[in-house]
Amino acid sequence: MHAPQHPHQSSPLETIAVAAAAPADAQHHQPWLGFTLALVLVCAIGLLSRAGGVSALFWPANALLLGWWLRHPTMARRPAAWGLAGVIFMACDALVQTPGALSVGMNLANLVGVLCAWLYLERYGAVVLGLRQPRAVFYIGMAAVWGAAGSALVEGPVLYGVRGMEPWQAVLQSFAGAFFNFMLVLPLLLAAPRRVWQRLRAAAWWPVLRQAPKLPLVLLVAAEALAYAIPGLGALVFAVPALVWCAMAYGVLPITVLNLLLGLVKVMALAAGWLDIGPTQWYYSTSFFTGVALLSLGPLVVAVNHHLQLQTLQRLQAFVDHDHLTGALSRRTFMQRSQRRLQRLQREGEAVAVLMLDLDHFKRINDHYGHAQGDEVLRHFTALAQRHLRPEDVLGRMGGEEFALLLPKAGLQEARRVAERICQQVRNYPFVQEDGRVLYATVSIGVCVATPGLEPAPMLEALLAQADVALYEAKSGGRDQVRCVQAQGVRNTANTDGDGDGAATVSSVPRP
Repeated sequence: MHAPQHPHQSSPLETIAVAAAAPADAQHHQPWLGFTLALVLVCAIGLLSRAGGVSALFWPANALLLGWWLRHPTMARRPAAWGLAGVIFMACDALVQTPGALSVGMNLANLVGVLCAWLYLERYGAVVLGLRQPRAVFYIGMAAVWGAAGSALVEGPVLYGVRGMEPWQAVLQSFAGAFFNFMLVLPLLLAAPRRVWQRLRAAAWWPVLRQAPKLPLVLLVAAEALAYAIPGLGALVFAVPALVWCAMAYGVLPITVLNLLLGLVKVMALAAGWLDIGPTQWYYSTSFFTGVALLSLGPLVVAVNHHLQLQTLQRLQAFVDHDHLTGALSRRTFMQRSQRRLQRLQREGEAVAVLMLDLDHFKRINDHYGHAQGDEVLRHFTALAQRHLRPEDVLGRMGGEEFALLLPKAGLQEARRVAERICQQVRNYPFVQEDGRVLYATVSIGVCVATPGLEPAPMLEALLAQADVALYEAKSGGRDQVRCVQAQGVRNTANTDGDGDGAATVSSVPRP
């Protein structure tokens, strides 16, 4: 069964990276436990990156807090939630014996930074969740600037004595670190689907990963390795072309993951001395963190734009392939897909059934009830027919009130049962008009079944022609019935369903 769909996935990895759902924040159920566990986990990760210093090289907790508030806006407006975050921050610092005054100052800076970013970004929540529009990347970048500025203005003066630099230097360095963390972590949190683990379990994601193109990722690894082989400031951007290619090949969510991983690799390489960016002065490290953060913007914009372009092309293709009124395949697309399916079935030695369906006395419906009501009948008829179809079945509108249906791997009896169920559903379905009156319609169906081993193998046009002959016999025999034939003219013309009395098949009152 084929019907128009809104395409989402454009690349194999995008099958995994389903765009994030809009926040459905329940008023009476706040995910406190999940929030607490997630925040404790990311705080632990950040504390492990301190490497003997007072500031973490990687601190994802602020970005997590901001992403959580955007997904749960009601929770963000509750002071208790902010208080819980502060308690978790202080408790984690206490575990690593951070001095009390220093811990208070740093964690106050964390909350102020998140608050500044949230006050800017919460009005754009519907835009940034899922990263479906290019402007979402701009909003995230501006939120990262505001959040980093708010955090740095509090943290810089607290840390300047510890770092042995002027206050304004400490502010700039704190800004670069906070901006780095926001830009690498926040896009991933906003692009990820809700209940991501359930979605990954539901999808056959290992086969999808195996089908994904490997060359962009290989080029990314090679470019990053080259950055350590040829040290210097230019090494920072060696990976840009590969990242752009990955953005087009994999989609939005995978590129946010790659941006984060690449940023972490660069930070670890810098801490280990593998990446030479120049002298050890504060402004070199400030430039490094800012540059890595800005580096992630380009591939992210490319991924979002490429995703939108593919979506547009797929929608246009769906519009071309499907009948705009009923949603069934257009005649051209039905013929193309059915012919390919028929050839494959013939190679595999499988049976196939072709059905021609025609609404009885449809002109009478248009004349008595108007073309608008006739269109409604066609739409409802298509929906009724599709109830009995499998995903591999192909339904198309051939023109007017005439439809065609291909049933792969269906013999005579199975095709007959499908046709009879469609007849029964249409016969008993009340088509309600705008004024409340009810009309009834019926359908006549001709079935042609091709069994394996026919020589020569019949073409689709020949099967449709024979099904059309069976349809003519169904109409000549009184309508509202099914007639079946075997391909190559072996026919079974038994009346399998119908009243056979030629009575009117359209009525404005229910039939007894």
